[in-house]
Parts: sequence; structure tokens; C-alpha cells
Amino acid sequence: MYNDALQERREAWKLCRKAIPFAMQSAQLPACKAADAAMRGVYSQVLQDVHRVDKTYKAFFRRGNGFPRFKGKGWFDSFTYPQAGFRV
Repeated sequence: MYNDALQERREAWKLCRKAIPFAMQSAQLPACKAADAAMRGVYSQVLQDVHRVDKTYKAFFRRGNGFPRFKGKGWFDSFTYPQAGFRV
């Protein structure tokens, strides 16, 4: 999810030199979830990793250091799950 959101933002930046706001990307999540069979079984809060991409882009514009990069599997030390209604 992180890499998909990052790819969308990179393409928008290359084409228009504009950043996609968080609200726009998060509003697209239900449609993406409905269209992709792999995403249907995923909790909606897990899909909100768009927050991580948003924080990365804000840091990029604030500091100007290095364009945000794609992250491989296992890059993040934490994971996102709903606050209730699941068991580990």
C-alpha cells in the first residue's frame, strides 16, 4: 500500500509539480479496495498507511533532502491494525 501511494504521488509530482493531499488519497481507498481482490480481506485501517506516505512527503518538502523512496517488504518495524475486533 505504501509503495502504491508513493507511486501515485511521484507521478503527480513529475507531471504537474503538485503534491497530492492526504485527503484525496485516503478518499480513494474504498474504490481501490472494491476493485482489487487482494485488498478486500484487509482491514480499512491497515490501508491507511497513506499516513506514512503523507508524513514522508511533508518531511521532503520541509527539509528538501532526497526524494521519498520505495520501501521493501519488512522495512517497517510496526504494523497497523484496528483498535478492537481482532485477535492475534
